[in-house]
Amino acid sequence: MNTTTEPTPALEIPLEGRALIEASAGTGKTWTLTGIILRLLIEGGYPPREIIATTFTRKAAAEMQQRVHKRLHALRENLKAIAARYLAEETVLNDDDGLATRLDGIIGGSDGDLINRHLILNAVAKHGLDGLIAIFSRVESLQARLDELFIGTIDSLCQRWLAEFALETGNDERLQINENSPALEETIHDTLRRLLHENHQHDPETFAQMLADGAYHDSDAYLAAAREATSHRHAAIDSGDVSADYDRDRHQALTRQLRGLDAAVIADWQAMITTEEFAAAVAKNAAWYKQHDALPQLLQQLHQELPFNDRTEALASGFSKPRISSKQTALTAAFTAHPFTLLIRELLAARDARQNHLDHHKRQTIASLLETVRQTYPQALEARGETTFSEKTARINEALAHPQHGTNLAHYLTRRYPVMLVDESQDLNDEQAALLERTYLREDSERKHGFLLLVGDPKQAIYGFRGGDVANYNRLKTRFRPDEQHRLDTNRRSSPNLIAALNEHYLQDDNARLGADITYHEARAANPAQTILAADGSPIARPMQWTNSGTNQDSETDTIAALVARLTDGTGIAPRDIQILMRSNSSLETLQNKLHAQHIDSERSHDRSIFTGAVARTFADLLAALEQPEHRDRQNRLLSGLYYGYSQQDLDRLAAIEQGEIPARADELTLAELREALTQAHDAWQSWGLLAALNPLLTHEKHNIWQTLAACPAPDNLRHLLDLRHIQTILAEHAPKQRPAQFGAWWRAQLAAPPDADWAKAPPLPGQNAVHLLTIHKAKGLEAPVVILATGSNHKGGGANPVPTWRYRDGDTIRISLAKPANTPIDQQENEEQRRLLYVGLTRAKNLLLVAHRECKPDKANPTPTEKLYLTYAQNPGRCPHAGETSAEALAARPYRAHPSHEPPANPPPQQSGEEQGRGCENPRSTTPTWRTRFQGWQRSSFSALLRDAIEPTSPDLADYAVAAPQNAPDAPPDADIRYTYPRGTAPGSALHAVLERIRPDNRRDWRRYLEHDNRQWQLGLEPAQLDACENWLEAIQHCELPQSRISLGASKQGTHRSEYGFTLGSDARAVLDIPAINAHFAAHGHPLHLSDKHRHIRYLRGEIDHLYQHDGRYYILDYKTNHLGNSPADYTPENIRAAMGDHHYWLQAALYQVALHRLLQTRLADYDPARHLGGIEYLYLRGIDPAHPANGKYGWNYPPEFIAGLDRILGHEAA
Repeated sequence: MNTTTEPTPALEIPLEGRALIEASAGTGKTWTLTGIILRLLIEGGYPPREIIATTFTRKAAAEMQQRVHKRLHALRENLKAIAARYLAEETVLNDDDGLATRLDGIIGGSDGDLINRHLILNAVAKHGLDGLIAIFSRVESLQARLDELFIGTIDSLCQRWLAEFALETGNDERLQINENSPALEETIHDTLRRLLHENHQHDPETFAQMLADGAYHDSDAYLAAAREATSHRHAAIDSGDVSADYDRDRHQALTRQLRGLDAAVIADWQAMITTEEFAAAVAKNAAWYKQHDALPQLLQQLHQELPFNDRTEALASGFSKPRISSKQTALTAAFTAHPFTLLIRELLAARDARQNHLDHHKRQTIASLLETVRQTYPQALEARGETTFSEKTARINEALAHPQHGTNLAHYLTRRYPVMLVDESQDLNDEQAALLERTYLREDSERKHGFLLLVGDPKQAIYGFRGGDVANYNRLKTRFRPDEQHRLDTNRRSSPNLIAALNEHYLQDDNARLGADITYHEARAANPAQTILAADGSPIARPMQWTNSGTNQDSETDTIAALVARLTDGTGIAPRDIQILMRSNSSLETLQNKLHAQHIDSERSHDRSIFTGAVARTFADLLAALEQPEHRDRQNRLLSGLYYGYSQQDLDRLAAIEQGEIPARADELTLAELREALTQAHDAWQSWGLLAALNPLLTHEKHNIWQTLAACPAPDNLRHLLDLRHIQTILAEHAPKQRPAQFGAWWRAQLAAPPDADWAKAPPLPGQNAVHLLTIHKAKGLEAPVVILATGSNHKGGGANPVPTWRYRDGDTIRISLAKPANTPIDQQENEEQRRLLYVGLTRAKNLLLVAHRECKPDKANPTPTEKLYLTYAQNPGRCPHAGETSAEALAARPYRAHPSHEPPANPPPQQSGEEQGRGCENPRSTTPTWRTRFQGWQRSSFSALLRDAIEPTSPDLADYAVAAPQNAPDAPPDADIRYTYPRGTAPGSALHAVLERIRPDNRRDWRRYLEHDNRQWQLGLEPAQLDACENWLEAIQHCELPQSRISLGASKQGTHRSEYGFTLGSDARAVLDIPAINAHFAAHGHPLHLSDKHRHIRYLRGEIDHLYQHDGRYYILDYKTNHLGNSPADYTPENIRAAMGDHHYWLQAALYQVALHRLLQTRLADYDPARHLGGIEYLYLRGIDPAHPANGKYGWNYPPEFIAGLDRILGHEAA
């Protein structure tokens, strides 16, 4: 290893053969790499077309391209300065011994760019004035040809090579790259169907048991595992240990023996274990003995092969390990030899063997699925005319590995491109590393005929989740001789004291070990200029400060928000000077909300999808209105959204203008004008495309949407304007050319599952004075004067994957295991990557580093890397003199300030009044939502729309149907049950309905996946702990007894049932709806109703029954309600629910549902009898379902048959 005092590899490395540079964080890696490129072009004489430079991302490649152009331009400016001096003083270029000294003075000497100085002076030293003239000529020539230099990712390089060498590689240029192709999902689906069919044919009993246990999942549950397998096509897939032989006949025989066991044998066993002698002999903390009264439940679960609960699980363990005192040998022998003990032990062993058999069978199925998908996926892509970057890399590797033609192809490549520079080489995946080994690192390659440079830092290898494997870097490193290996350790980013603090922490204990053959080396400081100083103007003596962030994410984000508020309070430190790094996006989102509450602007990392923003969601409303310009509900939804921002009063005024009650202002947009604009845009869409149709709408003379968005409070106005502009770009370049209905469906699909493609990323806000919030992974390569780092715990948020996989390296073999294997380096490899992630976060700061750590005890068994590093400081602060501890209270003394020359923070935008903010802007501080309570029906209606349209103004407010933002219960205590804290509003209710529609007792393992999917789709923002609570809540809902049928909800889904059963109820086509008759009919049966007689032109009533099921020959209707009635069980008693149902007129909804079912059964059942077949209607107020209060949260009744028949006649239907 080259370890000179101040090594400069950019100048020292020979431009032939091989070289490897390990560049620690902040050591000028990009400067070194672009400097070597400049040397290759000028000193090496390589044409740009023969040089390849690759890096990890397209963004980094663009930055490197720009740097190379700038450096060549700077060299040209130096040469122009020399020419200008020559015109003024001809003797300056006299070819004598002083030429180099004179030129050094012109270009700035040692203060100038070292590469430029080296190139000019080296040419002069070798060839005198001729060398200088040659550089002039070379630079001018390169100005026109520099674009021939290839700088990109390895993926794009493979694409280029396949196109250039299509004949040698067998590349089909017709294949289009599609990283989001549905081919993988389709391949999984087809393969899974075939495997399940084969399993059923081969072993029907095992198949039926696995189906009952929920061992099989929907095809999308296998997607993550399939992506892992296809990304590592040469990895061995392990299905786990082979299960022991399972004797199904023996198991069934034991079960029959238990069923026929004499009750006296069980009684004798119970009498034995309940004696005082036995009780005294069993260990006091033996859990099984405390649960011996659960024996009847255990026997029932063994009889019916049901899963154990906590109590029976504990009791079952006592049969094999009774924990009887070793002195009581006779008692132990009696217990062990008892016939009941022997039978249960054997039955439990058979039960375990069956479970192992099922688990192994499940893993074998998954392994077969992954192997088959891995083999057939490339063909499925080609059949669709598609491919991916990883497939292209694999294709060229296959060509290079060909036993006959591979060597020739490698020669072609290396002769055509003799120079290969690889940046971020620590993150190479298996295919990329193999590509280098088969080309520039071949054993037979001649070093003198080309140049290979690897640049990387194994300490920053943190992208294992993307397929990067630092073991590839370590393996490639062995192909370089010691004299070809160089290291950059001089940090040019951070202050000397901060570098000293990091050295003090990492060079103690085993903190320097960041992985196999990866070590932290002592860093040197280049003493850059500092922008953040101590209060007295001196450099910060202890720039690394630890701060206690509590025990959870909530306290952690509170701590960080307080730190930011103190740092920016009168110190001259601008928000833009601060970078906050956390592990997860959910933590950053929580922190952003808390910063916003303190009026501190913040900007998340720039990879936010455009489809997660309010502008894209409102655009879906605009598309819906364009699809059906005459649809009144869609117009109202559009007008009340972000683009128009009309309040309820505005909508009422428009309705009055529409009915001729009041005149419209000259500058006022009326509903008629909106319909006309929408209709014209609809016609233009079909003729000229959506982009052309949008502009007249966006710039309408009576309502300019651009101006509405611009009037929102800063910085939301900039965000909205950029998002809408980017949507126009998407429409022009990436959106499918489809008819309105199909395009609307495509847009809604993007909202439900935002794509990860670059074109879908929202553009960053320009020049915003805001705190930068990033995940640690996204911060790699960035820097800031002040960095606040919070790594949290090692817990990775989100639910468990239904088909988990564990990828690890076993020597030179990569394995993908379907069961977490024992005695493997998985945990160690994960811990090492977390250590490297911490290193990346710690090295982003320039002047001040604040590290938040969770509370931890010194004797903690397995501390996180952050906790371990903190304990290094806390247990002996004297060994870390450049570090300290602080808090928000300590920062109130303003110990830090910005350098006087540092640019002062920009003034924040002035706060706007409500009128200035304009319409349509979301105001997070608003506490009074604007309810919408009246819309007009257009020939079709529903229960909720009927009430909104026709309810008398004197009736109670229909809060449940008001359209407003979801909100939590304002009076809910912070530790309230999820039933009361679950968000309120349309979206949360729809999400919970969607989950209830899909869950069943036999797919229990999929519940968490459904919750997470709908949490994302409906953008509820529920945290993992809240999703855990929702699972328990769903469990209670599934087991609650329904009020009419007296069976559980889960049992109702076992038989004949339909969820979300839609219907359209037609009324008399020859007469208007008889509203007075409906009111009188309900009043006669004790449910007064006050529907208005003003709007009666309703032909159809549409609805959707949440759950329709059959039990004991009767048909029941079940409706879920998420209404919030209060924060205690007492608010959900049957009496309170009945009152709430009266307030919300659910009697009308129930009657309409039963009329719809009545009409359906008349056509389906030959012997239909309402009294015998109508089972009634049931309402579940989900927030009230509580096992501790079984009577709460539900209400049920059955209208008399004559009531249903009478209402059916009023609606215009005569029985056949």
